[in-house]
Amino acid sequence: MTEEESKEIRKLIEGHVGRLKEQGFDAVQIFCSKSDSKNGTRFWDVGSGNFLARFGHASLWVKNEERTNESRIEDNPDA
Repeated sequence: MTEEESKEIRKLIEGHVGRLKEQGFDAVQIFCSKSDSKNGTRFWDVGSGNFLARFGHASLWVKNEERTNESRIEDNPDA
């Protein structure tokens, strides 16, 4: 993926963030990744609005995912 392609993807994500903000959302954060055989995986994170709300929501999501994964491991330890 070229740097120009990466910039275009970022613009696309920024557009989605902007449209959500236009709909009245106070805080929007989008995380995206895309694999590329030449350059590996590229990551983008674009957000707008209340930083503490975005940070708190992301932190809560991580904690919930950790709990979910721990439950899966406990339910199926041989997997």
